[in-house]
Amino acid sequence: MEIADLAPRDAKRVRSELQAHLGELRDAGITQNLSESEVMTMVREEFGSPEDLGAMITKARGRFRTYLKKQARRLPLTLAAALVLALAIKATAFQAFRVTNDAASPRVPSCSRVLVNKLSRHPDVDDVVVFRVEHGYRVGIVVRTQADGRDIIVHRNGEPDTVLAGSQIVGKAIFLYSYAP
Repeated sequence: MEIADLAPRDAKRVRSELQAHLGELRDAGITQNLSESEVMTMVREEFGSPEDLGAMITKARGRFRTYLKKQARRLPLTLAAALVLALAIKATAFQAFRVTNDAASPRVPSCSRVLVNKLSRHPDVDDVVVFRVEHGYRVGIVVRTQADGRDIIVHRNGEPDTVLAGSQIVGKAIFLYSYAP
């Protein structure tokens, strides 16, 4: 094992595998009534010289380590790129919102999540929208749009219909996930 230059744990495992295989070859030689020199010839044919075997083990180990090192170098860059992409998408295109009340039920029940397309700021009648208010965000259903297209009237259960300016609209809900009990 000294020829292969393995780590102690790897050397122990490889030594154990080689001993098992050599034992099988020795037992095969004994059952075939071969002499010790014939068994050694079988071993050389099977494994080659100890130097060649050590070189093959080292080469195989080196390839795997090289692969792991490359992956380890790429991982931080990949994670950083994924994070930047996710933040860019959230800031400009899509964002998830959690619905905490039944103001838009039964279409959007409490304890739901909605994925909002921020690029779609001109909703049609009967669309579910998320809009800004003084203290956060609200979900509502578009009941009517003004003729000029600037003002949108949104309905929420238990509240009077709200007239919103187009700038208050965050976007149109494109996906709803409800996990209400």
